[in-house]
This record gives sequence, C-alpha cells and structure tokens, in this order.
Amino acid sequence: RVYTGAHGSSVSENALADPFERTINGSIVGSLITYHGHTGVGSPLDSARVLMDDHFKARDRMGRMITFVARTVADGLADLAGDGVAENAVANSVRAIGVDERTALLVQPDGTLTAVGNSTAYCCTV
Repeated sequence: RVYTGAHGSSVSENALADPFERTINGSIVGSLITYHGHTGVGSPLDSARVLMDDHFKARDRMGRMITFVARTVADGLADLAGDGVAENAVANSVRAIGVDERTALLVQPDGTLTAVGNSTAYCCTV
C-alpha cells in the first residue's frame, strides 16, 4: 500500500490532529520510498524502513513525517523490540529523511550520510 496523495495531500496540522485522517488512511505511509538492501557495514539504513519526503521545510512537513513514522510503527511494519511480535514487520527500525529543494542526501557505501546543496536534510530514527 502506497501513500500517493490521491485523497489530497496530507499536511502536518491535519496529520498530527488525526493520524488516520482521510488523506493518510488506507495507505501505509511507510512506502513513500522504502529502502531494502545493504549500503555497507553499519549503515544507518540497514534493516530499516526509510520514509522519504521532499519540499520538507517549505511545505512544513515535520508533523507529517512524525505521523508517518508513528503510523509505520502502529501498523506493525516495524518490530522495534525485535521480538517477532509484529508479524508484518519489514524492518527493525523506522527512519525518515526530509530534504529541502535543491538539496540531496548522499549515502556512501560505509553508511555515511552527507547533505549537499543549498539547504537542509532532516533525519528521524525510531
């Protein structure tokens, strides 16, 4: 299930007020972009479900990001305890990355993350 914005764009104020509101409900928010694979030993992206969002600062998406991370956990897609209780889990943790316009986050083979461009990248890990 993919968040597409088909029911309107989820904005921070609405997402924080109701994490199951119409623009989010029915789509698992953990699939904006999902990383599966290995970037290198000890990479911060290994065994993680990674949410990606752009136009981050300009569109005030921090609240939306936090809601998407919480929904990924609440919907059982992250087994944070590592005990196998979350049967549908696809990851041991959830990471979210928001980047501003004209900004990119480079992932090196050793797992180092570097923001390049004219603005900022934001990272959140649960």
